[in-house]
Amino acid sequence: NIVRHAGSVYGLFEMYELSKYEAPLKDDGVMYLDKASRAMGFIYDALKAPNGDEVGDRICLLHRNRCESGSAALTLLTFLGRPLDPNEVPEQLRREIYRKGDDKLMEGLALTMVDMIDGNGKVFRRYSEAKKLDRVKKEPLYYPGEMMLALVRYYERTQDERWLAAARKIAERQMKWYKRDRFIVPDHWVMQGLYRLWAIDKNDAYADAAYAMATH
Repeated sequence: NIVRHAGSVYGLFEMYELSKYEAPLKDDGVMYLDKASRAMGFIYDALKAPNGDEVGDRICLLHRNRCESGSAALTLLTFLGRPLDPNEVPEQLRREIYRKGDDKLMEGLALTMVDMIDGNGKVFRRYSEAKKLDRVKKEPLYYPGEMMLALVRYYERTQDERWLAAARKIAERQMKWYKRDRFIVPDHWVMQGLYRLWAIDKNDAYADAAYAMATH
C-alpha cells in the first residue's frame, strides 16, 4: 500500500548508506540506488496538497485522495535518506532521485505532519480527521513513531525549532503511554526517534525510555 511504498524506498536509501560501511553490501550500493530511483517517480507523482489545506503549502503522499500521517512521515524520511551530495549518485540516476523544488516538498510534508498532532501529542491517522476533530479518538500503530523520527531528522537537517518541538510533543506522549501500559509491545520507530532526541538534548529521560523499550 501507499505507506509501505514510501517505507520501502526509504529502506533502499538506508541500504545504500549501509553499503558504504558493511563489507558484504559494498558491491550492491548502486543497485539499491537504481531500484530506489525507479520508485521515486511514483512518489513525485503522488505528492499533492491534502484536502483541507487552507494555507496552500501542505504536501502529502496521496492515495485515493487520502492523506495518512504514516505516508507523509515515510516520504519525508525517503527524501532525507537520499545521499546528501547528489554528485555521489550516478548521473543517469540523479534526475530521478532529485528534482527542483525538493526543499519545498519536504517542508510541506513536515507542515502536514504538524497539523496531524493533537494537543495531547497523539497522532491522527488521516489529515481529514485532523481538520475535523480536536482530539485523536484512536491512535494508529507505528505512525506516531514514524512521524517523530521524520520530524527529528528534519530538524537535524534544517535546525528549524518547529520540527523539534513537534517531535518532542510526540515523544512525551509515547513515553507516558509506555510507562503506564508496559504490556504494550514497543515500536522500533519510537525507539529510533527517542535516541535521536537524546543525542540533541542529552535529556536522559529519552535514553532511559528507549532503553526500557529495547530491553522489553
